[in-house]
Amino acid sequence: MDYHLSMLEKKGLIDREAKKSRGIKLKNQSQIYGIQVMGSIAAGEPLEIFSEPVEPLEVGRELEQQGAYALVVKGQSMIEDHICDKDYVVIKPQATCENGDIVVAVHLQGNGRATLKRFYQDKEHNRVRLQPANSTMDPIFIPKSEWDQEWQVQGKVIAIFRKCRAA
Repeated sequence: MDYHLSMLEKKGLIDREAKKSRGIKLKNQSQIYGIQVMGSIAAGEPLEIFSEPVEPLEVGRELEQQGAYALVVKGQSMIEDHICDKDYVVIKPQATCENGDIVVAVHLQGNGRATLKRFYQDKEHNRVRLQPANSTMDPIFIPKSEWDQEWQVQGKVIAIFRKCRAA
């Protein structure tokens, strides 16, 4: 822990007062950047996309520079990947992904309903599998022909944030 605090101090991000238990202060607020929270995403059955922006989520510059946006998770289907209800997932917009990536999958024919799942191409059965990270839930199987015409990947999860309430 001291190593990490020393590195933050060296980068000029914090000031520390020696021998003081709560002697850490943010030094340079200009190093904090925000990305837009674009609504919510279902971690369960696909829900309608909610696209009304709310207050920005404070993140590092590297996430902001990737054109990322955030979504609030609703549901429990990704809990074994440590993505819980009310967490924020940071999404890098992209239409492609690799097997095993956590993606925002949108059903275009279903009024733009979207879900957060792990993506797998099951070539043996000629289908796409959207896999929840919750052993009590079943995957969503989509025939490849239906996937190509009715579904798309909107983006890939690149970070997860959890806001904790002050005690």
